[in-house]
This record gives sequence, C-alpha cells and structure tokens, in this order.
Amino acid sequence: MRNARPISRVKGALKAFGTFPAAVQDEILDALTLAADGAMPATAKTFEGVEGLTTRDAEAATGVAHSEFSRIR
Repeated sequence: MRNARPISRVKGALKAFGTFPAAVQDEILDALTLAADGAMPATAKTFEGVEGLTTRDAEAATGVAHSEFSRIR
C-alpha cells in the first residue's frame, strides 16, 4: 500500500483506532487507502437501506455533484 494521510487529525478516532490489534489496524488502513483511490476493498460492504436518501440529498449535504455519486456507485 502507498503512504496516505494519517487519521491523526481526529483525536477520538485515533485513540479508538489505537486500541485495535495491529493486524486489524493494518487491514483497516489498507481498506481506507483502496477506498481513497476509488477501489472497493474486498472487506467492504455496499451502503444500502437508507430509506428516502437520494444522491440529490447527498449532493445538497456534501456539495459533491450528482454525476460524481453516479460515477462512483
């Protein structure tokens, strides 16, 4: 895996992350790196079951264009 930005900018998350076994931390970091590169990690599940949420809602909340959500789905 390539070197990526650490999650240290979120203190609570980093503290909790540090309590995981080293092997689990490595697996999480690998999966996050793949996701950041636009790939789907083998250990990831698709995000389903949020009733009423559309990509337009996500666009309004995040500012990311609808076409970008469609492209990454």
